[in-house]
Amino acid sequence: MNPNMSDEATVCLKEKDIQKLRESEGGVEFEVDEYQNADEEEEEAFPPEDILNNVYIPDEEDEDDDDELSPFQKLARKMEDISGDGGVKKRVLHPGGGSVVPEGAIVRVHYNAFLEYADEPYDSTRLRNAPERYKLGQNQLLPGLEICIRTMKKGELAQLLVSPDYAYGKLGVEPRIPGNSTVMFKLELMNFVEHAGIEDYDMMTKEERDKIEFSDILKFVEVERQLGLQVYKERAFHKAFGHYKKAAIMLESRHVKDEEEEKVHRGKLFTLYSNMAVCASKQNKFNLVMTYCNKGREIEPNNVKLLFLQGKAHRRSSHFEVARDMLKRAQRMNPNNTEINKELQELDKDIKKFSLVEKDMYQKMFSKPTGQSAEEKEKENMKAKKKLEKNLNVTDDFQKMVEEKLLEFIKDDLQDDMPFPALNLSVGEIACIMEKCENLGLDCKQIGSGQHYRLKITKIKKEEAAK
Repeated sequence: MNPNMSDEATVCLKEKDIQKLRESEGGVEFEVDEYQNADEEEEEAFPPEDILNNVYIPDEEDEDDDDELSPFQKLARKMEDISGDGGVKKRVLHPGGGSVVPEGAIVRVHYNAFLEYADEPYDSTRLRNAPERYKLGQNQLLPGLEICIRTMKKGELAQLLVSPDYAYGKLGVEPRIPGNSTVMFKLELMNFVEHAGIEDYDMMTKEERDKIEFSDILKFVEVERQLGLQVYKERAFHKAFGHYKKAAIMLESRHVKDEEEEKVHRGKLFTLYSNMAVCASKQNKFNLVMTYCNKGREIEPNNVKLLFLQGKAHRRSSHFEVARDMLKRAQRMNPNNTEINKELQELDKDIKKFSLVEKDMYQKMFSKPTGQSAEEKEKENMKAKKKLEKNLNVTDDFQKMVEEKLLEFIKDDLQDDMPFPALNLSVGEIACIMEKCENLGLDCKQIGSGQHYRLKITKIKKEEAAK
């Protein structure tokens, strides 16, 4: 055994497992355009500055005085054979921790892949800034990569040489990878989740699922929760929400048999509902925030975190009274929480802003001829008030549309002001536009009345902003 390799970092794979991987027809496939002209200049796949940060520079200890050996042959001398036939060799650059990756696990990896004599990687998750996710045992990886991953621990960084039999074979993937190429990987195992047979669960009937032990259901739930946590850290909030929801559905459809299971069941559901509310809040999907905060508060009615999230969602949806009630309750339980106190300040600003808009709207949009009786005016005012209350809600799509238009306006150097028709907009939508203008440093004024009512949005000059 090579002294550079630690005993605990290496796992001896069974010969039949290695043979199975070698004979598999799966692995990584590259899409190749058969009509590509080799003489044409290829478009650079990655920015030059990113490539410079991921070039292969041999360490001084990799240097070898034997000039008859190729770079990969010199490197192989410092590696350990983990396939048993020299086809896959590995060196640990940074040890990981915990247990070795179990069979059938879902793994997240970063890698740079190099051909011999090449400084730049021919493939790189780091240049794409997106780690890859694979399920072991499903022919999703090169056989050599899977053999290596099965010997790794979480956080481990390894260097490996993979012979053609364990990589792209005799044919290679022309023109990118020549036939009979040995390739070198710098591979990092970011994380892994024990899979627990999720596909099997998905294919089961309701009757079959009901027969599964509660402890096994919890394993399925934990897999989805861990997957959700991984993509949440990557800010893929929509995907994270999907994993949490799938886990919650597993538990919601499950009947418990005693108080102990009931306690665990409720605790797991509360965590999932809370996570779903957070993911929905990150996406500004306030109806979903309210839904899952309500579900969570059925389990823990006075949870400060859920009261805060729900209050914030109600504020953003212009439900001011409900928002104040929830945020005040959260504040009473945690008076020194800066987020709660800041949210209450934002609520006060919104209420003042809506009051001004409401007053102006009454004057400009719902004014009637002076010959109208007091009773008729009262009826009209009541109708107007109901209409205002009904139209305080602002959809996520509307907010997104407004923000996109305002950002386009800011980038347009030839345009200093922009009219915004407002006759058919609700009070909430008008206030939304005014708030976004303020946040983006734009001036927004209400112009005209009746059929000519509109908003005028103007860029604030730097000297005016400085004042």
